[in-house]
Amino acid sequence: MPNIALPPAATPADLPGEVRLQIVSSCAEPPTGDGWLHEIKHDGHRLVAIAAGERLKLVSRNGYDRTELFREPFRGLAAAGLPPMVLGGEIAVPDERGVTHLDALSAAISARQPERLAYFAFDLLHLDGHDLRRCPIEDRKMLLRDVISAALIEPLSKPR
Repeated sequence: MPNIALPPAATPADLPGEVRLQIVSSCAEPPTGDGWLHEIKHDGHRLVAIAAGERLKLVSRNGYDRTELFREPFRGLAAAGLPPMVLGGEIAVPDERGVTHLDALSAAISARQPERLAYFAFDLLHLDGHDLRRCPIEDRKMLLRDVISAALIEPLSKPR
C-alpha cells in the first residue's frame, strides 16, 4: 500500500481491543450552519471493525462481539494488505436500488444469508499505530477514502 499521510493530530497508539461508540439521537430537523456534518443513517446496526491482517473483531454499539454474525463483508479486507485499523460504520442489507431496510437485515440474519450483508464505513478511528479520534472528522473521512481507494487500486496494479 502506498504511503498515505496522516493528519497532524494523529497520535501514536496501540491498536485498541475495543472502542465504544457514541450513541446518536434523533431530532426533528438537522442542525443548520457551517459547524455540522451530517451522516446518512442506513437502516442497520452500528458496528466497529477492528482489523489487523487476518484478525478481525466486530463490536456492536452496546459492546457485544458480532464477529461471527457479520464477518462476511470483511473477507476481502485481510487480502487487501491494509495496515491495522479501526473503522466505524453500519452493517445493513441494501436492496436492488441500494436502499437499506432493517427488515432485510433481520431476514438475512435469520435465513443465514451473509452474502447479502454490506458494511458502510463512515469513519476511520485508528490507522497503522495511530489514534485518529482527535483529528477533525473531515480529515478522517479523507483518510478513509484514501485508504479504501489504495486498497481497491493496489491489487489491480500488481503484475500477474
